[in-house]
Amino acid sequence: MRLFIAINLPEETKDMIEEAVNKVQPLFSGYPARFLSRENWHLTVTFLGYQPPEALVLIQESIKETAARFNPLKIDFESVSYGPPDKPARMVWLVGARKTSEELNGLKIKLEETLIEKGIKFQKENRPFSAHLTLVRFSGILGGLPDKLITPLSLSFEAKTLDLMESHLKRSGAEYEKIAKFDFKGLC
Repeated sequence: MRLFIAINLPEETKDMIEEAVNKVQPLFSGYPARFLSRENWHLTVTFLGYQPPEALVLIQESIKETAARFNPLKIDFESVSYGPPDKPARMVWLVGARKTSEELNGLKIKLEETLIEKGIKFQKENRPFSAHLTLVRFSGILGGLPDKLITPLSLSFEAKTLDLMESHLKRSGAEYEKIAKFDFKGLC
């Protein structure tokens, strides 16, 4: 199973994002750009990669324990921009506010510590967490794109759950399935 842990978005938030996507979409006509469907919009907290079925129980315990320690999180987005930053554009991102990235980084650290304590093996990223939601993927690195794409977009929602997701790779792109969700409870 190819797994990751994510925060999914409420439908009302997806409606607002869809409006923003519709505004930037004409900028990329004629480019090999694939717009991700709203069903695939999420914030990845930790990518676990391929995991054996016997690891599933320990992964779920780790997520449940971590989510219980945190209150629901306010997620703020501030702009639509090329990603990743300071590299040739490969994607268009909905970029999270600095405070959101910092809070999610704290969540990610606790989550990954718990996963490691339970013996779950995965490729840990050591760079600070940068909250973003991928809206568009380009085929290869492109030249001639509109110079700078930084469109302010103030958008917020309250994340109430931390979700275990499975990624199904298909020729048309990845499709995601929610396996389990765990409420943020702020018990610690």
